[in-house]
Amino acid sequence: MVRTMKLWRKSLRKSNGFTLLELVVVIAILSILAGIAIPSYLGFLKSSKIDQAKTILNSAIADCLQQAKENQTTSIAPSTQSLGTLESLGYKVEAGKASCSDYSIIPSDPGETYLFPMSFSVDTNGNVSKFATPANDKGSYQSCAGWAGTACSASSAQKEAWAKQKAIQDAKALCDKSLSEWLGSQKTFQGGSFKMWDVSTNSCTLQAWGFEGSLVKDEASYKQVLADKVGILCTSKYKEQESKSYTGLYSDPQCPPTYFVAGKNIGTDQLSYQAALVVKQKQVCDVAYNSWLNSAATGEFIQNGCESKWKCNSSIYTNIEAYNNSSCACKTETKQVPSCTNKLVTKIYCINCATQPVQVNSCPPLKKCNVTKENVKSCSSTTETVKVCPK
Repeated sequence: MVRTMKLWRKSLRKSNGFTLLELVVVIAILSILAGIAIPSYLGFLKSSKIDQAKTILNSAIADCLQQAKENQTTSIAPSTQSLGTLESLGYKVEAGKASCSDYSIIPSDPGETYLFPMSFSVDTNGNVSKFATPANDKGSYQSCAGWAGTACSASSAQKEAWAKQKAIQDAKALCDKSLSEWLGSQKTFQGGSFKMWDVSTNSCTLQAWGFEGSLVKDEASYKQVLADKVGILCTSKYKEQESKSYTGLYSDPQCPPTYFVAGKNIGTDQLSYQAALVVKQKQVCDVAYNSWLNSAATGEFIQNGCESKWKCNSSIYTNIEAYNNSSCACKTETKQVPSCTNKLVTKIYCINCATQPVQVNSCPPLKKCNVTKENVKSCSSTTETVKVCPK
């Protein structure tokens, strides 16, 4: 017995309970499961209320059919007993629509997004028509169609809202997948910034930081875990590149390679580096463009890596064709341009043929000839196309 007690006390001393990290992980998992299960459970409860309301309306339709058969009229209302307790289901009878020929129930809460209006109509021949308008929550559409069939018609605004909601869901799924793949691709020393889903703007624009496959809080946290990993030596070398406004992949045998853009440490992810290059180039272009815009210059805005634009006075053109039609563009003109050349010509003069020497092709026999060479100027005009620009 004494030996058993000693062993029991020894086992108690070895048992230290759960660590804080284990408790945090369990709580996080439970929170995720609750976030998935609670909305589904609430949707199930409301779907159940809709089904009960449908049962009550079907009972009212049966009552209306009986009254129409007996009284040959549908202007009366179904019995109160057949309507049951709509209030407990979140419904009420719509004002002015309480007869068998036009009976409608609507959600008691004007801000309701899942419960939807339902109505029916019974004529004197016993024909029943059902109508409904789905709620803004698309999850109610199937239940709506189950009541009214093709008479369940969503408004154009609802269809547009549902399409927008689906586009947001698809974009979020793609954003989450890209983030997960990026984290999964990181290895030792790898990390940096990436984009994650921003619930405040419903866009994949929130900057996230990760290191070796795990998300960290912010840029400062990323730099801290990187510093803890690589030590003071590499941190000093990285800061030196920051002071030099270095751009490119920095490699050092003692440190993990990392990308820089204008001195900013982007991390080891090439896609993040390329995205940062685009942002930096846009900043350079914006500064150069604003400087050009505020100057007195006209013509084309030229900056390496930037989009070309043209300016004439206060007007800005995005293509050369539009600018060429402005008053600032050079115009093409065609004009006649004279052109003269000197040509060496041989001339023959016969001295004794007459008082004055006469130019001939050749001298007659026994006549003295004088052969000379002269430069003869020959001129002509050519057509030339020139540009004439405003001063």
